[in-house]
Amino acid sequence: MKYRKYSRKKIKPSYAEAFFRKGILWKFRDKRFVREHPIGVYFADFAWIHKKKVIEIDSKAHLKKDYKARDKRKDKFLKENGWKILRIEWIKLRRRPQQYLKKADAFIGPKI
Repeated sequence: MKYRKYSRKKIKPSYAEAFFRKGILWKFRDKRFVREHPIGVYFADFAWIHKKKVIEIDSKAHLKKDYKARDKRKDKFLKENGWKILRIEWIKLRRRPQQYLKKADAFIGPKI
C-alpha cells in the first residue's frame, strides 16, 4: 500500500471548512486546533492534538456510498489510535450554526 507523503503545503479549505473555522475562532473556548492534520494515511479537517479530538465537516459528497465506506475506515483507524471524532453534516451546520457550534465546543471542552 502506498502512502501519501505529507506536504506542508496548505490545502485551501472548502467553504464549509472556512465557515466552521470562523465559528471556532468566534465561539470555542479552546482555539488551539490544526487544520488538515495528518493522522496515518488520513487528514483530519480540524484536530485538537493535545486532546486527541477531531471534528470532521461532511459535505453532500459524504452521503455517497464510497465516501461513507471511506469515512467508516477513517473513523475506525482514528478510534483505534486513541482519537475521538465528531462528524457534523454541513447542511445541518448551515441551517443551525449556533446549535452545532455549541455541540462542537462541548465536544472539545474548555482550554486546558
